[in-house]
Amino acid sequence: MQLRPQFFYLFLKVMLMTTIKMFFAVMSVVLLAAVPSGAQDTAASTLELYFFGPGGCMECENMKKYLLRPLQQELGERISIEYYDTDDVKGIGFLLSLEKKRGLEGLPSQVLFFPDTVLGGSESIMANTRAMVEERLRNPLGRMSIEAEMPDSAEALELIRDRLDGIVLGALIAAAFVDSINPCAFAAMIFLVSFLAAQKRKRREIVIIGVAFVATVFVTYLLLGLGLFKFVSFLDGIKWLSPVIKWTSVAFAGTIGIISFVDAFRFKKSGSTKDVKLQLPKKLKMLTHTIISKYMRGKRLVAGTIIAAFLVTLVDAVCTAEVYLPMIVIMVQNSSGMTLFTLILYLILYNFIFVLPLIAILTAAYYGITWNKMASMTQKNLTRVKILFGTVMIALALVLAFAMK
Repeated sequence: MQLRPQFFYLFLKVMLMTTIKMFFAVMSVVLLAAVPSGAQDTAASTLELYFFGPGGCMECENMKKYLLRPLQQELGERISIEYYDTDDVKGIGFLLSLEKKRGLEGLPSQVLFFPDTVLGGSESIMANTRAMVEERLRNPLGRMSIEAEMPDSAEALELIRDRLDGIVLGALIAAAFVDSINPCAFAAMIFLVSFLAAQKRKRREIVIIGVAFVATVFVTYLLLGLGLFKFVSFLDGIKWLSPVIKWTSVAFAGTIGIISFVDAFRFKKSGSTKDVKLQLPKKLKMLTHTIISKYMRGKRLVAGTIIAAFLVTLVDAVCTAEVYLPMIVIMVQNSSGMTLFTLILYLILYNFIFVLPLIAILTAAYYGITWNKMASMTQKNLTRVKILFGTVMIALALVLAFAMK
């Protein structure tokens, strides 16, 4: 029996297709066998690490030289290490982005990110990295890659600004607190209490005087802050003046801090306020006494108190500006994107803290505590106050030097 031609052609076609499929299957097996086993799953088994550190950091260079680069050469394609400079806007922005994503805060200046954890500080990185890498390569059960995207410049700047907002707020609270217990301001407050006692004011009158005095000091100091901010912002807008303002403020705050420590040492040794350098000059002290004595007599209590408080605040600002001015400069240096509303809120918080001791002094006067007891308490704690004052001023100098633009 003779086969029809079409059946013969169909048979050849099936045989040809089967042969081709078998050929590709055999070649796949051969090629897979020829490829080293480590290369078959390179993409799947490559462990990603991100290292963050400031440029010029000797510890960072040592970690790269003696640990990270040798580890990468040894393990080849099984490990990928990327390096980011936290002195660069994008580098610090990427670090802050990873911190935010993982809910981390307060990491050291050198950080090594794994897909599932993080090592912070040179000692921890040097001691633990190799063992952690080897463990993850032996048992690649978890994630081997870091799920993160590099933020663009605008996003990085926003992350940096958010972090600086926290620094500024912390610095503002600390500065307001030490400014509020500044011995410069206390001298006028104690004289005010002694004057009220000498005038034999009734409790009701003390309340009226207290409310008017505190409110006027608060508003006056708030307006001074707004004015200083506008003035410093104008100067800071001149390109070549901006670094001059920054480093002058650093030197000023640092110098005040050092002098405050010296004052603490000298007063501790002698017990005499004559050895204290950072205080309101005698002529200005006498001027505040004259203002209070002149305007707070007679029956016009509210008007006289407002005038006296306004003038006394201006005179005391010669001394209290030691803290206020560096804090204003910090706010100016971090003012990119800051709204007027935010600025006013910051200044309201600062000045609320500033007047708290004044409220406490006037409350004490209301309940009959004498001015000489207050003076004694102030003098007794002067060394501690000076040390605290100096510490905060040095901290403000460091914030200006290293955390601002």
